[in-house]
Amino acid sequence: MAQRYPEQYNSILATAPGINWDRMMLGLLYPQVVINQKQIYPPLCEIDTFSAATISACDELDGVKDGFILDLSTYNFNPITIVD
Repeated sequence: MAQRYPEQYNSILATAPGINWDRMMLGLLYPQVVINQKQIYPPLCEIDTFSAATISACDELDGVKDGFILDLSTYNFNPITIVD
């Protein structure tokens, strides 16, 4: 409506981001496809270790230590650094 009648609106409150759902779904499913094809399932402790190391290295880069990485443009962690 706002595109058709812009003079009727002072502003727009958009609550949903514009997401390219096709690419996002492929990106989410692809790791599972590879894991199932290769029949190699990483143990949960390895996934937890990588997650904890990533959050520890990059959490404060957005200015707040809250357990979330919100600014991916400042993400600079290389997971190879924790592999023996």
